[in-house]
Amino acid sequence: MRGKLIFLLLILFQAGFSQSGLKDTLSVDFEDLPLEIVLDSISYKTAYNFAYNSEIIPRGSLYSYQKSKIHVDDLLSILLVGTSLKFLRVDDQIILKPKVKSDPPTIEKYSTVSGWVRELNSKKPIVGANVYLDGTTIGSVTDKNGNYQIREVPSGNFTLVFSHVNYELGAYSFSVDRPSLFTINGLLDDKVYELPELEITFSKKESREWEKNYQKFQDKFLGKTQNASRCEIINPDVLDFYIEKDSGKLYASASEALIIRNNSTGFELNYDLNEFWSNRNQIYCSGKAFFKTMEPENRRIRKRWMKNRSMSYQGSMLHFLHALINNDLKSQGFRLYKIENLSDSYSKTNTSVKAKDIVTQKSENEWEIEFDGYLLIVNKNELESDNYLNDVIKNKDYFSGMSSIIEYKNKSPSFQRSVLKLKGDHLSVDKYGNVKEENGFITYGYWYWERVAELMPADFKK
Repeated sequence: MRGKLIFLLLILFQAGFSQSGLKDTLSVDFEDLPLEIVLDSISYKTAYNFAYNSEIIPRGSLYSYQKSKIHVDDLLSILLVGTSLKFLRVDDQIILKPKVKSDPPTIEKYSTVSGWVRELNSKKPIVGANVYLDGTTIGSVTDKNGNYQIREVPSGNFTLVFSHVNYELGAYSFSVDRPSLFTINGLLDDKVYELPELEITFSKKESREWEKNYQKFQDKFLGKTQNASRCEIINPDVLDFYIEKDSGKLYASASEALIIRNNSTGFELNYDLNEFWSNRNQIYCSGKAFFKTMEPENRRIRKRWMKNRSMSYQGSMLHFLHALINNDLKSQGFRLYKIENLSDSYSKTNTSVKAKDIVTQKSENEWEIEFDGYLLIVNKNELESDNYLNDVIKNKDYFSGMSSIIEYKNKSPSFQRSVLKLKGDHLSVDKYGNVKEENGFITYGYWYWERVAELMPADFKK
């Protein structure tokens, strides 16, 4: 089998080859081949001999690359990304060996993730797939060979997302505890559109009903904050809506990632909607998010964006998680209380809770949050907005159990109050506020009201 593969590669590499001496530049065009076969072909093409222990060669990885006139050093640098191998040229030999502790220390502070994205069945490369770390500004796009590379990946727990309009979403969770080279490949299946078995379906063809449901979706998906009023969904035509006749439950699906331009914070959000539904007193939304920083027209707009980003971050759940794992709740304005019922959210006799009571550090980069019942988080640095109070008064069913808030009609607002309830035994959180358990909690109160328009990337820096 190996002889056949070599033969195929020799055909691809034969043009312009001369055995009269070493050649440092070559043209390559190979697909789905083991590294050893690729090295044999480079040797044939350039007359360099490779020296290495076969045990250090990564197993199971296949390589694809196409390039005209590439230097042998540049080609090897690309091939060895993620292998923990290095190469050294000595006369007509190229020596491969693993990087060891005795090597000069690296100045890299970040990790690199690279790999390919291909079709599940045909194994053909997928061009133009978005590859990103969920909830961050860190990502890339696959090239014509289906390859990608993401540099400057910090330490933390991440979900690497593979997204393309024609394929089902792919995701892979991994952890980074020190600067490393990762190789993560993605195989994506063709997208199959399955509509829920509902009695009433609204598509874009029924424009009046679709527009009516789209307005409902916007309010519940983006929210009703000031930022939400300055958000726009660039591609609403990818949305379809479905309604259960008896309950009136509204479902939304998107045939591709929603592109949301937040003109208040200066982020363009690519949101791969996984599931969305709402009824009279509940809203459920899940998906993967990639933040792209928009370019401001002038310094004034940049300054406004930075201010609004800081305001969105202050008091958010992301801000709270950062303060919690850093044991810095009080100085950041947060107070915690244990409550038995949601109706106790405005009680003055609730039992206070300290960070050490609910969070335990499990490793250098992971903390575990654990508590029973409900956890009330009061933000002493910010008051409830008028929009929030008005929305609660008009739609009290959406704030299940927090009926005491209705007392604030025609009165001054109180401190912002949010409530958390764990779905499981605990939550695992890294230093960036990334929660390992997807949809592992339920929010009530202010954080429930603040929706997609208030999202900030996990790698946001104040």
